[in-house]
Amino acid sequence: METCIGGLAQATCEEAARVARSAVAASGWTPTWVWIDGGQLCPSQDCLFDPGRTFPYPVPPGGGQWIGNAEVAFAETDQHAGLNIASVGGTITPVLIGYREPLLTWCSGGCPSSVSTDGVYKLELVLPRLAWTVGDPISGTAILSLTDSVPTKVAGAAELIAFAFDEVGGSRHVGPTWDLSCVQYPLDPATPTTVVLSKSGVIEGTEPDVDFLRSFFADPQVHLPAGTWDITAIASFSEGGCGAPTHTIEATVRIHVTG
Repeated sequence: METCIGGLAQATCEEAARVARSAVAASGWTPTWVWIDGGQLCPSQDCLFDPGRTFPYPVPPGGGQWIGNAEVAFAETDQHAGLNIASVGGTITPVLIGYREPLLTWCSGGCPSSVSTDGVYKLELVLPRLAWTVGDPISGTAILSLTDSVPTKVAGAAELIAFAFDEVGGSRHVGPTWDLSCVQYPLDPATPTTVVLSKSGVIEGTEPDVDFLRSFFADPQVHLPAGTWDITAIASFSEGGCGAPTHTIEATVRIHVTG
């Protein structure tokens, strides 16, 4: 599959994706997704897919001009290919930079996210991408922040933010559990609370998908079977002192996992 995210004409994007696939064929890996974007990637493999790096403007092939870049994901590896795409004499030409595993802070076309608010509280769930393979450890970050300028305190369980995983169009579901502890959390507009994607829950043993649940919780990382999944960050807390939660905020991002 391919995604055009840089404002290129559709025909140009499709041709760029085609030549990008051809350029990485020698790797022997199976492309699962191609992103075509405007601008250029770092022309050195050691700084590919690193949004914090600066680099000199790459020189296009002789007589050509850059029109965009391509990132290619594969079924067999977590590494992605990076290519700059030029137009040389009217022909779209790929320049393969190399292969590297993207940093968690790298997002093709901007990090997909979902935002929900409840009064002065804002919960955002951010994932590096929407397309994953079954071998990918899925990562993401939930961010609880304030929309006004007044610091405050909230109280909740040891896990202020937990996560749920729901198969879209299927029966598999993982809901979080909350302990009975009460922890005070300071919230400051300048320093939001961030929690990386994790899992919690219990297995009763009678669930129809108990084998899936056992496999899911036995894995130290977050892996999901092929299909479409909703990942939801849930913040549940009370204002001030301990008590029943007075705020429950959810933010959901839908992802696609391929086999």
